Amino acid sequence: MSDPVSGLRPFVLVTRGSIVESVHFGAAAVVDVHGKVLAHAGDVGRIVATRSCVKTFQALELMERVGPGIYEDSSPAIALLCASHSGEPKHAQTAAWMLSKIGLGEGDLRCGVHALTSPVAIDALAGASPTQLHNNCSGKHAGMLALAQHLGASLDDYTEVDHPVQIAAWKNVAAMAGMDPERVLRARDGCSAVTFGLPMRALAQAAARLADPEGGALSDVRAAACERLMRAIREAPEHAGGSRHLDTSLMRATGGRLYSKVGAEALHLVAVPRARSPWSTGVGIVVKLVDGLAERARAAVMIDVLCKLGLLSAAERDGLGEAGLDDRVIRNHRGLEVGAIRVVAELDGAPGEC
Repeated sequence: MSDPVSGLRPFVLVTRGSIVESVHFGAAAVVDVHGKVLAHAGDVGRIVATRSCVKTFQALELMERVGPGIYEDSSPAIALLCASHSGEPKHAQTAAWMLSKIGLGEGDLRCGVHALTSPVAIDALAGASPTQLHNNCSGKHAGMLALAQHLGASLDDYTEVDHPVQIAAWKNVAAMAGMDPERVLRARDGCSAVTFGLPMRALAQAAARLADPEGGALSDVRAAACERLMRAIREAPEHAGGSRHLDTSLMRATGGRLYSKVGAEALHLVAVPRARSPWSTGVGIVVKLVDGLAERARAAVMIDVLCKLGLLSAAERDGLGEAGLDDRVIRNHRGLEVGAIRVVAELDGAPGEC
């Protein structure tokens, strides 16, 4: 195992009064479709666990082999394939509908049940217990079951590392990142499917190619799959996240100019289409904060990075703050302001300041 703290920079200071109480460290990579690093902070070769940031890549095989017609070309369903959704009624209902299209139900999922954090989702349950349909990965798993069925593969163990569904995802992630699959690490994710370990630079390049399949020299079939996935997410951002979800809010604030995908443990991926990129090429951005409480700083860091890259306007940034998605004030149990979250990251190569 490599040194877990090498190649990091201080990204965030958490203050209490004038006292610096905590420091969040991390790294960032901004990369084009050819793998050129356009801007960075820290070690862009750092291996990260991709977690939910690769859900769109995991959906490629289904889109290529079966096509969007399996879900009647429904953008909400296709967006849910790639979502870490909030478990709201529309999410659970869409996941159930996706399963019904292949004659399966909630009991066929292998993603497990987790506690919900969305007030909308909790209120909708009215005291009832969540099911696997409410799991933030239920759309991804519905798609994996559909692919397994199409391949004639077993359904009970579709999350196992040697299952054809997981092998296809592994190879597709590697191909999008421009890597030999044998160099892409594999591990079990929170939802029991396989997740991957690869350098931040490679993950960012994969995101760039997702947003700019022509510039990334993808095959016609793969380019069409990427474009349909991206269009579905633009058309149904609420199914790619949920109410007050960072992904949904960021994509809505920018009018769909950016694709945002959060992952567990403060990993965040953003993809910028060529038409929206100041570099005239698709761009992928990956930010990783490494310490245990860093989730509280995720939004502030990514918003600052996007501002410094000229990808988020002051008005859009302010709107996210007013909506409570970029709260940098720390309050105590009485609601008194006692500290702040201050982003101090310097991004080498960034054209501007936030």
